[in-house]
Amino acid sequence: MLDVLKMQNPFVGDSADKEYNDTFGGFLDKLELFKSGNKPFTLILDDAMDNCFVTNPFHPEKDPDVDVLVYDRTQEQNEEFGIDYLLKLEEQENNDKMKNE
Repeated sequence: MLDVLKMQNPFVGDSADKEYNDTFGGFLDKLELFKSGNKPFTLILDDAMDNCFVTNPFHPEKDPDVDVLVYDRTQEQNEEFGIDYLLKLEEQENNDKMKNE
């Protein structure tokens, strides 16, 4: 990914704004430090749909470098993902089944 950002980014180069080039160059330098392990960082995967999978090299033991926080989605997230609609649809289908029985 870092190589692609460096080599194939259409927004940097000779014709780009100098301030933007400098800022983006600093960003790439930080990514290089992260990649090399010379600068610690925290990666937060906020996955309200629970689709992320991070391999645990210590399995079946807990990975000491990973904190897992399980939480309930917010109402806004449920709406954004269409979950409220699906729940209402399921409820309507169940009500229709009970009426037909």
